[in-house]
Amino acid sequence: MTLRLGTRLTMGLFLAVMLSSCAVSVGFVPPPPAGYVRVVAAESLHVRTCPSEKCEARTVVYNGQALQVYEYQGNWARIVVLDSGVPGWVEARYLRLP
Repeated sequence: MTLRLGTRLTMGLFLAVMLSSCAVSVGFVPPPPAGYVRVVAAESLHVRTCPSEKCEARTVVYNGQALQVYEYQGNWARIVVLDSGVPGWVEARYLRLP
């Protein structure tokens, strides 16, 4: 059975897209999943009112301090500081497992 040129091109394009979406990024570590306690992995970290460095800082948290993560937005995590109850946003790359 002979496939028409259009069908062959469509199948080739589909395979190319599928194979390219299976690429593995070496060195990329995804942020931890939401809904879990994480601790600050930096010396200090600003807790901000929104997910941007341009937003106002509500407080500062310190290395080893526990945070409850509720969601991620890009490189930011929406958190609540466990010992004070202060809500806000921190850069997710500065969080680690307890």
